[in-house]
Amino acid sequence: MRILFTLPVLLGLSIAQCFAQQMALVDAPAAASTASLPDSGESAAPLAAIVAVAPQRLGGQRSSALGVDDWILLGAVAPLRYFDYRSTVEALSKPQFHEAMLPTALVDNHAGFAAFEASTVVANYCVYRILVRHHHRTLARWGQSINVGALAWTVGHNYQLLGGY
Repeated sequence: MRILFTLPVLLGLSIAQCFAQQMALVDAPAAASTASLPDSGESAAPLAAIVAVAPQRLGGQRSSALGVDDWILLGAVAPLRYFDYRSTVEALSKPQFHEAMLPTALVDNHAGFAAFEASTVVANYCVYRILVRHHHRTLARWGQSINVGALAWTVGHNYQLLGGY
């Protein structure tokens, strides 16, 4: 359930950053002036028209490719979601337990609940990629670490309530 709060927050931060970057765009520098070109007797206007301005990278900027650390964090969510699904289904098969966070209609429908768990994994991956693409890798890692920790605690708590699996 915590992911339902975390994902919109991370998505909102990502979208806000995109708008901020678009508002901060500046025009590309103009081509070199003809006064600074050596006098060769020919018109320098065609040469100045051909000069292309290469995009400049900011120093220290990393690529948007995912590294091993990123894949470890992303890969931790899928098994935790599976264990959350299994522990919830197992707990609901016993009369003394009930679901406190999700709607009962969702949890009672096994296919719908499995699809919900799978869609949270996909949404988590997409938000992570968006943050990395917009150069917020540290925020993405922190958010993913918090998500993994909260989900691991929830799964551990579920299995503790079930009596030690």
